Amino acid sequence: MSSRIANAISDFIQKPETDPSLTMYYNVSDPGLGFTGKLRPISINFLAHLSIRCRQRVLEGLELVMFSDEQKNPALVETYARLLYISPGSRNKYKLQSQLHVHNTESPAKLHTLLEILNFRLLRYFKFHSSTKELFLDLFGCLMRTTSHQLWHSLQNFLIKICLNLKYMLKFSKATDTVDFGCVLNRLVIVSLAKTLRTRGISDYAQVRDLRKILNRLYTVTPHQWSANTLKYFPSEFVEFYNQVQVPPQVITRDTVILEFKANQQYFAALDRSGEAFLNQYKMNPQSRPLFLCVVWLITLEHKKTDGLATAQQILYAFPPQELTQYIYMFTDFLLEESPIQGASPRSAMGPGFVPQVATTEIIREVGSLLASFVWTYHLIDFETLILALLDKDADPNSYPLIEYLLISDNQFSQRVEGFCSLNLNKEHWREENYYKKHRDYEQKFPEFVAGPGFPKLPSYYGNVCLRFLPIFDIMVGRLIENEKTELLLKLISKYFKLYSYHENPANFVADLLYYYFESPIFQQSDTKMRLLKLLESSSITFSSVFTQYFSTKNISVFSNQYYKHVIARLATGISTTYNSLPSTHANNQQKPSQIFHVFNEFSTTTSRTITSVVLELLVLPLPPNETTTHLLNVVFESQLRSFSTMESVGLILANLPTPFHRVLYEKALQVIQQDSVFMENSVSRELPPFTLHFASDYSSNISASIDNRANKILLLLQLFFHYSSVENLRIVPSLIAAIKPVKSIQQLYFLCKMVGPFIYRIAGNGELLGQILHGLMEGLLDLSPWIQSLVVHHGTGTNDANHPLSLLSVISDFFHHCKAVFPKLPAEVWPKMQGLVGMMSPELQHQLKHLFL
Repeated sequence: MSSRIANAISDFIQKPETDPSLTMYYNVSDPGLGFTGKLRPISINFLAHLSIRCRQRVLEGLELVMFSDEQKNPALVETYARLLYISPGSRNKYKLQSQLHVHNTESPAKLHTLLEILNFRLLRYFKFHSSTKELFLDLFGCLMRTTSHQLWHSLQNFLIKICLNLKYMLKFSKATDTVDFGCVLNRLVIVSLAKTLRTRGISDYAQVRDLRKILNRLYTVTPHQWSANTLKYFPSEFVEFYNQVQVPPQVITRDTVILEFKANQQYFAALDRSGEAFLNQYKMNPQSRPLFLCVVWLITLEHKKTDGLATAQQILYAFPPQELTQYIYMFTDFLLEESPIQGASPRSAMGPGFVPQVATTEIIREVGSLLASFVWTYHLIDFETLILALLDKDADPNSYPLIEYLLISDNQFSQRVEGFCSLNLNKEHWREENYYKKHRDYEQKFPEFVAGPGFPKLPSYYGNVCLRFLPIFDIMVGRLIENEKTELLLKLISKYFKLYSYHENPANFVADLLYYYFESPIFQQSDTKMRLLKLLESSSITFSSVFTQYFSTKNISVFSNQYYKHVIARLATGISTTYNSLPSTHANNQQKPSQIFHVFNEFSTTTSRTITSVVLELLVLPLPPNETTTHLLNVVFESQLRSFSTMESVGLILANLPTPFHRVLYEKALQVIQQDSVFMENSVSRELPPFTLHFASDYSSNISASIDNRANKILLLLQLFFHYSSVENLRIVPSLIAAIKPVKSIQQLYFLCKMVGPFIYRIAGNGELLGQILHGLMEGLLDLSPWIQSLVVHHGTGTNDANHPLSLLSVISDFFHHCKAVFPKLPAEVWPKMQGLVGMMSPELQHQLKHLFL
């Protein structure tokens, strides 16, 4: 039965539409783009009612056509994408990736079709998993070989999305000697690495050792000096590297451009008739290619001559797209530093003392208008590449005025965005049945890629400049925050926020943005942070009623202790019911249609959506971070608290907040350890505190016992916090240990070992940090040496009581022996230093620890 249904669906998709009004969408005017079959895909509701086995059969049937040489109809493409989401198993994903090896750049139409699906439908399907690294490398190989400019822009846009969202960029470190992703991606890889280190840390410290090699390699192949405003937010490792490198010299000067013009004046004077002559010359002299766009710019700007720009476009498109992208970056440098925008003071004339001059409004308008015509009328410059190049020149005072002109003053791009948004596409694309029809209507009104000799137009099912601009907008928002361009930032958000209805990860983007730039001066005003939330109007994020109330009233008094209890309860409820709410994907358990649509969403589970919602609220609150953390801890330390999920929620929330929120947690921990009666003095009494009883001998009720007093609560909270935190937050642990010295009781030292034990494996690759922690704990044991010797003299060494201090000492000794056995690759100087400490201890302690140094 499954095979018969699959065959019927395949046959149905291949039959043409019966509606006469749809015949115009079959590309009859362009035989190279023609197709047969349906325009409208199979309904998602119908597909959802099929059995899992039947869905897989249908998918396999569609794959035969998808991976063939024939042109695909829109219904086939969209139905295939929908089935990939709702058919379980990773085999389908890898079959799609394997086709990228087959459909190389010799078949750009087939590769472009697969790329359209990947870029605009399947990013949430891949979820930026670590396997996406292989996808990145496969497509990068295609990127560097293609000669199609349309395919180049689609490929590069998809790779930019992966680059900005993939959290495994350091896994490219094995190829540090050869890595080179091109002038655009090389710079974005650095940005991605910086944000990953700041927001998520690195799970493997061994990768940090390769970081400088990666930075050095990327700087060698794509030299770029980041502005001081950008470096301010980079991790310290990045700042140290870029403070040591030299500013790359200016490549193109006004003099070299004028010389190029004079050398080919007869061609430039009749540009509309000199295309073939220019191409022959540039084949012989490729070093002159970067100058062509600059010469055309000067001629057009100074002589107002545009009759040869159509020929100029054909010449530029004859260049490899990889080179043309680099030429646009070089042209942007020339535009800002050497062209008439600087008047009589270009960089080449001023030398090392060059200070960019602020252009007048009239000059910005004149230059911006010509730039817009180069982009939209004559198709000489790619819009996304131009904006990226201007953003990389953020230290120049004229880069942002030009960006503002192109995005705000000039209406070419804004008209396209308005036209795209007016299509009223369903934000849930899996429910949109007429996407291709609306997409073609938009293309007819705003054509993008113009076909010409040697560069035919490729089939387009989803993409346009509006959707391709979304990752560029992500980058631009970050740069505007770095440079404190608040007014321009708010203008752009107000004008283009509707585009974020089509963003793959809007909530994660805004959350990471607020985290990375949390200490930015423009975020000290909560109104700016609030305005960023406008980008989430169409997302699945839901805020609390109290927060929504503040959003409209701006009454800060609504954030009482009750508000924080409610925020924590939202997440705690999700944690306690997570496994009950997840849909089953077992082959024998048929899914209900309402259960499978979660795979299309930004968040696949309620818990992940809730934690992002909570973190966004707390990051945007108009309260200082220490006050927010104090309120969260007040909920934890309420005497009647008996909920483990509440404790886990607080630890998870704090771990997902930036560093300024953590100080109060550390202070609270030190206060409890140094002042709580459990830790105040050593005791050999049978009536030991609950803290020792629970952790020394009784594990029958560890969930309830772990939150029955202040000591247990702070220990559990620290364990949860360090478990969920990025590895970067673990660097504070040696300072915490040092702040408690001198250690006054065996309970204090036992607490520290218990705090460190669960996460110590995470820093196995960082021998320096691990050595500092173990050395600090050993110093604590040295502090207790006189007391332990006295205890042995008066009470002996033998005991069968698990609650006896000597039993705790035995556990601490076992912890050190465990570390020695599990982490043998510590720095050579660690164990000799610790052996020196042991040599100063009492004979009993030396006997306990003698096997550490055998």
